[in-house]
Amino acid sequence: MSDILVNQLNNSQLIVLYTAGAGAQALSHFTLHPGSSKYALEASSFYAKGSLELLLNRNIEKFVTEQVAEDMALKALIRSHEILRQENITDKFNTTLGIGITAAIRSVNERQGRHHAFICLNFGITKYTYYLDLVKGVRTREEEDQFISDILFKLIIKHSSQHQLQIQEQQEEALDKIQLLENASIILQIKESMNLNLIKSLQNQTGLLNSILITANQYQLNPIVQDAIILSGSFNPIHTGHIELAKMAQQLMGLPNVYFELSIKNADKQDITIQDVEKRIELMKKQNLNIILSNKAFFKDKNLFLKNGAFAIGVDTYKRVVDVKYYNNSIQDRDLSLLLFLQNNNKIIVAPRYNETTQKLETLNDYEVPKILQKNVIELKQFRNDISSTKIRQSEGN
Repeated sequence: MSDILVNQLNNSQLIVLYTAGAGAQALSHFTLHPGSSKYALEASSFYAKGSLELLLNRNIEKFVTEQVAEDMALKALIRSHEILRQENITDKFNTTLGIGITAAIRSVNERQGRHHAFICLNFGITKYTYYLDLVKGVRTREEEDQFISDILFKLIIKHSSQHQLQIQEQQEEALDKIQLLENASIILQIKESMNLNLIKSLQNQTGLLNSILITANQYQLNPIVQDAIILSGSFNPIHTGHIELAKMAQQLMGLPNVYFELSIKNADKQDITIQDVEKRIELMKKQNLNIILSNKAFFKDKNLFLKNGAFAIGVDTYKRVVDVKYYNNSIQDRDLSLLLFLQNNNKIIVAPRYNETTQKLETLNDYEVPKILQKNVIELKQFRNDISSTKIRQSEGN
């Protein structure tokens, strides 16, 4: 079977394959033929329940479900990006494919339930989830495993070619969603675009996906950016004040890169809907900005994706960073969390901000700088831009 992948994929996909309950022959054939390094990054079987729970970082009540297959595929996709980063391959993230299979097939004792499988192929940009239902009693265990493995390889070829050719949406919708096979049926359960696929995964907060880096040419899962300025905000909408602050912070620190981090979670506000996230990302893309989409509401957690850099924030945001109410009202808990800035060698650049309520310009001098951060907090005194997203929305009638 892998000879088909070797001949047809031709470096177009880089694959991580995770299986549970079936797919043993797919695993054995995955790297069997010479040239399989063109597509194969990693393949593993998580046969025991505990093994699968460790992979997905959660307890599992039902082994063979759509959600389990999709979580396995997402974990495989994230793993493919980790491998590329380890090998310092920075231009192949868009070619990765994470696959998850979970199945219940014939066993020594007669199985009470169905013989079936869920197969998820997650390209990041698009996700396909299939349900495969086998007629019981007509195949041996080996034949059922072989059947599922054959279907998997056919799906890889089918969707990899579509992914590379960028088939139009209406053409993809015309593909068979239900196909009757010999003593089996296969149903396309879910097909989701990148926004629905990955943004929903961020919203679910399963611990698998915490951030997505979106640039003009590609995306990257759970990135770690270095030597960069990150400006975090809700960007509703993005405006010149955000961009000017980021640029001035970049000039101050002499760092090569700037990223704008949009969190779908907020410490004080409601979560952002998928529709609103899409609108804000599109506005940011029009400005040719590098975007980090995350589910981290607190700055102690934002340190996960930045090293040797700096966060650029307004003083209104800074006062929340040091406010003990966000740390169980404990100075000790706050200072332990802020220690992450030191561990990752990250600075905090604070810009003054006009307070509409008090009618005064607030600066860093108006707020405490914890002792632990004395050397890591820098005031950007020369910055002044009083434009606000709230005023923009009000002027537009929103």
